[in-house]
Amino acid sequence: MKIRKFRGFTLVELLVVIAIIGVLIALLLPAVQAAREAARRMTCTNHLKQLGIGVHNFHDTKNGIPPMGTSNSTSTTSPTKRWNVSFWGIILPFLEQESLWLLVPNDLYCRMDRWNDDTYFPEEARKAFGSVPIYRCPSRRGSGPIYLPKNHFTTPNSDAQIGPQNDYGFVNTCSSGNYWSLFNESNLKYSFGPFRTCLTEGNSWAPRDTMAWWNDGTSNQLLIGEKHIPPSRLGKCGNSGDEKTAYSGDCSYLPISEWGMFAISRPFLRNGSATFPLHRPSDFDNDLTKSVQDNIGFGSYHAGICNFLIGDGSVRGISITTSVDNVLVPLSHVNDGRSVSVP
Repeated sequence: MKIRKFRGFTLVELLVVIAIIGVLIALLLPAVQAAREAARRMTCTNHLKQLGIGVHNFHDTKNGIPPMGTSNSTSTTSPTKRWNVSFWGIILPFLEQESLWLLVPNDLYCRMDRWNDDTYFPEEARKAFGSVPIYRCPSRRGSGPIYLPKNHFTTPNSDAQIGPQNDYGFVNTCSSGNYWSLFNESNLKYSFGPFRTCLTEGNSWAPRDTMAWWNDGTSNQLLIGEKHIPPSRLGKCGNSGDEKTAYSGDCSYLPISEWGMFAISRPFLRNGSATFPLHRPSDFDNDLTKSVQDNIGFGSYHAGICNFLIGDGSVRGISITTSVDNVLVPLSHVNDGRSVSVP
């Protein structure tokens, strides 16, 4: 009987096989990465859609759209410096986050000294406020709580505030240089974004506007978009010097305060003339002299687009090359009379 002998692979054959496998992996890897980013972008879009449902649910329940922030006269040390809870806090019950809303102090006072006080915000509460899933874009941040810890800095002021962070900001339009204090009723005449400050009623508050405020129509009104936060500024907040202006875009979403306006909202039009285009992630990344108030608007970590929630509840990925003057400003201004459709 013949015994068949099998020879092994030669070194050349092994190298050829390894080379082929390497080429296949190189071809497959970009496709896998693209699929992952497509999934992350879809999740981001779904988060904005849920925010839209929250805004509409608030309107149906409260007979008005959510204000950019609340006010409670019993908790203010000055009518111009309230530090009360922002838009992002008051819509929590309408995003299936009722338990978090119950953790907000009853007097709505959300200044930094409260965040540092375990009586008001124990560590588990801090983590909970930093763990609202629909407040983050997975292309920008991973899982786990995102919040500035207790005593990140300790001096309360009217500037940037520490607390939970998020990746979205509501659209804010200002016809004067008072962008950072639009939550004051004295500046109401300058506010032309979709969300204005609340009505105060004694020791309580109420929505100021219904959807009729969006005079150009719900399908032509930008409500919420992805904030531009350069990679080097993620997770940072400052309250003095260049760091205050550069880092305030990733400070707390919970209170409404002067410099904190850039953490909860972004402009396309700030003082009637200064406009802000959509940004790429690296824009102004390491230059602290390029301050938030002058150079930071909306922008995402998705290639070529930035996601926005529209007034009718739809979500649109808008190209970062879209004209700010001819398209984005009219879509952010509630009643400028300019007929522009969402691209």
